[in-house]
Amino acid sequence: MYAAALVLATAADRPVGGAMIEWSPLQMLRSSGQDEWVMVDALRTGRIGLVRRIETGPYRETWFRAVTWAAEPEKRTLVGYSRSMDTIAAALWAHQPPTAQEKPFPGYPPSRPSP
Repeated sequence: MYAAALVLATAADRPVGGAMIEWSPLQMLRSSGQDEWVMVDALRTGRIGLVRRIETGPYRETWFRAVTWAAEPEKRTLVGYSRSMDTIAAALWAHQPPTAQEKPFPGYPPSRPSP
């Protein structure tokens, strides 16, 4: 009984329409080696792309570089660079190809063959 009252009080404190858990594209990154992550969405498109941490410039500043996924590295497309892992993950997530559910409906085939 006490646990149910606690849950109800917690739910009542939450704003209406508020999400229980914050989601971020960062949660879709899986480590694939030192300073490299693969973005994966197994339910929709599989592998989306790669994020690498690089150091550049005279002060060895940390940057993140994202490319689209392809088995052959020469077929990957640059998505961009960012100083923020959050920003580059969001850019890569937005860059993924549409799934079958997101593509426009092409319409029904004609009911009669064309003359």
